[in-house]
Amino acid sequence: MLKNKKITAILLPIVVVIYALVFFRVFDSCSSDSVNNQKLSAPTFTPPKSNPKEKFDLLPVEKDPFLGTAYRSSVPENIEPSKRVNNVIKWPNIEYLGLVSDNNSTSRVFIVKVNGQQILMRKGDVVEDVRVIRGNNSYLRLSYQGQIKEFERM
Repeated sequence: MLKNKKITAILLPIVVVIYALVFFRVFDSCSSDSVNNQKLSAPTFTPPKSNPKEKFDLLPVEKDPFLGTAYRSSVPENIEPSKRVNNVIKWPNIEYLGLVSDNNSTSRVFIVKVNGQQILMRKGDVVEDVRVIRGNNSYLRLSYQGQIKEFERM
């Protein structure tokens, strides 16, 4: 019994001191004296300095790195690289909607939507530089600025 009283007499003051320190820190952090009432300024942004892009040249490939065989280029070497690029032609927005024909007649009328405008066209007709080459109920072949494309029925 005496032993329990000694332990309690030692531990009780330690626990009280620990709780007192915790409460002191909590109440001290909540007091208005410790809050800094400085005006907040808007942060300033300075963009990082950009480094100039590095320039490099590609060396011609002499042999295949995987097979070890000589490499043959499909592009002729006498043409300058700027002339090798094919001009990409942007086609207008085209939808093939269907076909109108009479059973007794061989003439066909194709319903085509070019840039949102519905147009009736026959073989050989040209609208907005789009020419009808051939077509049937399932597809329509058109030509635009020298390029040919097939459009399937919607």
